[in-house]
Amino acid sequence: VAEEKALSLDLAAALSASVQLHLMPKSIVAVHTLVLQDDGGALPAAISCASLALADAGIALYGLVAACSCSVLGDTVALDCSAAEAGLATGSVSVACMPTLEQLTLLRHEGAVPFARATEGLQLALQGCALLHAE
Repeated sequence: VAEEKALSLDLAAALSASVQLHLMPKSIVAVHTLVLQDDGGALPAAISCASLALADAGIALYGLVAACSCSVLGDTVALDCSAAEAGLATGSVSVACMPTLEQLTLLRHEGAVPFARATEGLQLALQGCALLHAE
């Protein structure tokens, strides 16, 4: 339950930066997600899908939010790992951003990762977000 709460807070933080709340005074924007199966990457997928759902619903946004995660597997940094691969990782970096505005909306780091690997993971995740947004 604690992990679900943390993921919920991360989802809200990643999306709230993109919603133009000043255009909707006294309004509440609620986003509900249901993850049926998680084989890794549930948070980035939920963030990206929820951003698209908000745009489809006509909610005024500063920009679409795209999200990706990377895991450090030994000397390798891998993008969008499965749950099995993530279990072997020494650390991970999850990023949500609005690529058109070049703004980060979420940066989540877990584990003990050397600075060089964390930086490499951040750059790889940002490239993944840009590719996802371009599609």
